[in-house]
Amino acid sequence: MVNRINYVYDLLGPSLLVDTACPSALTVMHLALRAIQNDSYARGANTVVVKRYDKSVEHQDHILVMLIGS
Repeated sequence: MVNRINYVYDLLGPSLLVDTACPSALTVMHLALRAIQNDSYARGANTVVVKRYDKSVEHQDHILVMLIGS
């Protein structure tokens, strides 16, 4: 299912299913930050889009939250 979402929406980068019960959101954010540090894009299928700060400014994206570290 996860790879199908990437295909349908033409998303780039890795896709993976994280099933860790309650802390899954924190786990996903940690993995997203690590992906950004490695110059990869990380996007959530439902509500979270994570992007490097410099790329967000370059694309004039509306920034709601900044994550400093994990």
